[in-house]
Amino acid sequence: WVDGVNEGILIVLQGGFESFITTRFDAEVMLAMRGQRYSFKEIGIENLIKKIIETGRSDRRFGECDVQIHRGIKFGPADCTVLEITHPVKREHFRFHIARVYFDNSLNVPVRYQAWTWPETPEAAPPLDEEYNYIKLQANVGLTGADFDENNSEYRFH
Repeated sequence: WVDGVNEGILIVLQGGFESFITTRFDAEVMLAMRGQRYSFKEIGIENLIKKIIETGRSDRRFGECDVQIHRGIKFGPADCTVLEITHPVKREHFRFHIARVYFDNSLNVPVRYQAWTWPETPEAAPPLDEEYNYIKLQANVGLTGADFDENNSEYRFH
């Protein structure tokens, strides 16, 4: 799937025994989102950054945020700075109780996002609601349009 190409159609080459089958469908249909909260159109680092900014701006309007910054935290091979936000009181306008965003210090992008909702009882641990990880992330690896072209013979699309 490439934004703005093929009218939003996701082109999938099956793996394993069914590797000769190519399927096309809208990126937001239930099959494409099976087991996922967000569609292909909503995932990725750029969209994560947009959601972090959007949520931060919204939360600032309401206050009730405890913000901590932790430096020198390792996530896989990355040295990170972690932004931790806690909303102590459950409110309709807050999306999470606790969120942690790990920023890779060398790439200056988020490589991990975790969010917990409020616990059911005061003594219970907050349940993990979302977690996204980008491990061993590399930027500018030299991809071209051919790497996303369904006519690329290396992909064996049929």
